[in-house]
Amino acid sequence: KRILSSALLFIFFHFHAHATHIVGGEIELQVVPNEFNYSHRLSLNLYFDDINGNAGAKDLYVRVGIFSKKDNVLISFATLPIVTDSLIGFSNPNCVQNNSVRTRFIRYSSLVYLNPDLYTDSQGYYIAWERCCRNNVITNIQNPESAGSVFYLSFSALKQNGIAFNNSSPSFKVLTGDYICRNRPFVFDFSATDADGDSLTYSLVTPYNGYSNT
Repeated sequence: KRILSSALLFIFFHFHAHATHIVGGEIELQVVPNEFNYSHRLSLNLYFDDINGNAGAKDLYVRVGIFSKKDNVLISFATLPIVTDSLIGFSNPNCVQNNSVRTRFIRYSSLVYLNPDLYTDSQGYYIAWERCCRNNVITNIQNPESAGSVFYLSFSALKQNGIAFNNSSPSFKVLTGDYICRNRPFVFDFSATDADGDSLTYSLVTPYNGYSNT
């Protein structure tokens, strides 16, 4: 399996109020068997700074692009509405002082049909979405209030050697425990599971800034 969840460089946006709200997130692509007229569930999980963000920055839907890796040609778009919008919990709630951290989990998701006959290139494909801006309290990114965030998922050809190839991306757990108590033990579980039983590897990389602006 070669499915990568990361960040890249293409922009799809609508006109919204300027805000510094993006904490992080990822894209997921899951095979849905026995669904009439659909082949996959496509989702974008977005972590939203509920204190520094504002209502105008919360998109009611996102429009992601699907591209060929070989030449970056756009194959299609998919529009994903909000299906989940809730505050995440803390593993150490007693350490939260003066309501200084509050993060919202927003999930955009929809059933889609990806025609295997359109996705046959051996170099594979990727899904990307970009949005500005990151939450402005980040201290290890330069000018986070003006920095975009890019979400990227790579997937293999859906038809290989003339045979349909069904493969789901890994799914990360919904995060908790994003507030660390000083001088206290802390565990941050950012693991993922894979419906196909494929092995997973993890690495730290520099996030892509992309081309979106304020």
